[in-house]
Amino acid sequence: MKIVINQLLKELVIELVNLEFPERDMRLPGRPRTCSNEQCVEAVFEILKTGIGWEYLKSYPIKGDSIRKRIEDWNNVDIFKKAWLIMVNIHIDYGMPLDDLFIDATHIKNYNGQNVIGRNFYDRFKTSTKMTTIVDNNGIPIGITLGCGNKHDLTFVEEALDSIDIGSFNYMDCQNLIADKGYWSNDVQRNVENKYKLKLITPSMRSREEGKEEKQRIKELNSIKHKLRVEDKKLNEIINELQTIKDYPIDERKDNRIKMNDKLKEYKLKIKQLKATKRLKERIKKKRGRKSNKDKKLGKRYVVERTMSWFKRYDRLLIRKDKNFSSFEGFVFLGAANIVARSLTTHI
Repeated sequence: MKIVINQLLKELVIELVNLEFPERDMRLPGRPRTCSNEQCVEAVFEILKTGIGWEYLKSYPIKGDSIRKRIEDWNNVDIFKKAWLIMVNIHIDYGMPLDDLFIDATHIKNYNGQNVIGRNFYDRFKTSTKMTTIVDNNGIPIGITLGCGNKHDLTFVEEALDSIDIGSFNYMDCQNLIADKGYWSNDVQRNVENKYKLKLITPSMRSREEGKEEKQRIKELNSIKHKLRVEDKKLNEIINELQTIKDYPIDERKDNRIKMNDKLKEYKLKIKQLKATKRLKERIKKKRGRKSNKDKKLGKRYVVERTMSWFKRYDRLLIRKDKNFSSFEGFVFLGAANIVARSLTTHI
């Protein structure tokens, strides 16, 4: 997918960099920098567009590693995160619809990093970082959080919601947080409703009461299965004992055979009743509770997939010489700001 870099975003990043790291006055003694802030910003956007390594930046007067170190300094003061927040504020000020929020996560390869890494089960247990993103109806990243790749998606829900800028965004503007089935959890649903006043909607829409009924039904089924195993074991023991009754004395055979046949009938009747109860329990369909209007909202998840497809371009932007993850984190926020900028160019 071709990435269109918005000129407004580039100018915004340059202004933020010049504000935090002003250019050195040429009249002062000392060696001046060979690469200006504007040239370094251009290098960042070239990395974003092409995905090449720092060592292959040949069209600049200094080495790519020196540009990378300067970008680390920028990221330590959250230059790229501030640019993203400013673009989100502009997006919200223009009155974009914020009816529903969508949440999803993706893995990003991270070979040489030391922070925020974990083994990715889906990629031969290689180290990775998990990025969780919350977007609005237009696919604009409102909240972003980074975590270890070996943690479950549910552990990042509250972190992602906390990463939303409260000054520019009000949770009360939205009603629903829509996610896939991996985010279904009674505890998370309860926390999101109480703390953020959002309703977490997932494909498995069972209420807590229905969930308790389902658990009770499964518990009863397991109990019936256990009783069946016990009765089957007793039945086999009686059958084996009946086969050895010929070894008994002649005067005891008749009485023992009568007792064993009575027990045999009793166990068979119990097994028959238990199997009938088991069939009755299994006939009760698993309640989902999905309604048509909720299904329509879940159909809007394409905005998350569209955003994640763009973010997955960062899979090849591996951490090479910077072990502290800072420059890569800056790329993520700058990429999010770029998504907002591209959306503003189409909607404004």
